[in-house]
Amino acid sequence: MMKISFGLGVAISVLVPLSLTLFNILSPTEGVSVFLLLFGIWGVIFGMTMAGRSSRLYYAGWGLVLMAFSSFIVLPVTYVLGLVAVVILVVVITYIASSGSRGKAEPVPQH
Repeated sequence: MMKISFGLGVAISVLVPLSLTLFNILSPTEGVSVFLLLFGIWGVIFGMTMAGRSSRLYYAGWGLVLMAFSSFIVLPVTYVLGLVAVVILVVVITYIASSGSRGKAEPVPQH
């Protein structure tokens, strides 16, 4: 069975919008937006299914951030930046919550 690498998804994420832009199906701005969307989707898929246990949240989190950035084609820039800030905040809170549960519990002293 062939193992799919992160680089394969990145290559597809670059080549699909590039070819659609070169064939004048997408404008350059739309091509950048599609690239960010595909790269973000790949990051989430790779992070949730194929990445190592310690890097799952890293790949999925950055995938969500890139997907939020891709919305610049349909939303005003201030909304996009707000959406990106919210996504980063959620990723950080998720990271803190998931790493806090792995700590060693200290026994409560008995008086």
